[in-house]
Amino acid sequence: MQLLEAAEDEGRGVVVVPVAGRAVPGLVDGWCVLSARAGRLPLARALESAVRLARDGMTVSPTLAGALARQRERLLRGGADKWVLVDQIAGARVAQPELAALLERIG
Repeated sequence: MQLLEAAEDEGRGVVVVPVAGRAVPGLVDGWCVLSARAGRLPLARALESAVRLARDGMTVSPTLAGALARQRERLLRGGADKWVLVDQIAGARVAQPELAALLERIG
């Protein structure tokens, strides 16, 4: 799982970019506990749109493509060489079926 960090994109708004960390221990358990304690929807329902986006794919925006290009070397140093988004260009359609399956198992 890739952690995300918000960064200003040249005054045009906030963009989410990957950071060096890979996973936060207990993150999924935290989702489960939070959903059980305070969720209005079952966790599977709350994750549906993320599952659909991962399964069906997303179009890489120019902003995301630019952030990936600018951060490419750092991403590769952090072990992201097999990450499907690393070398994508604006307009590319990217699906992540393994992520979709993982999110379905979590829900």
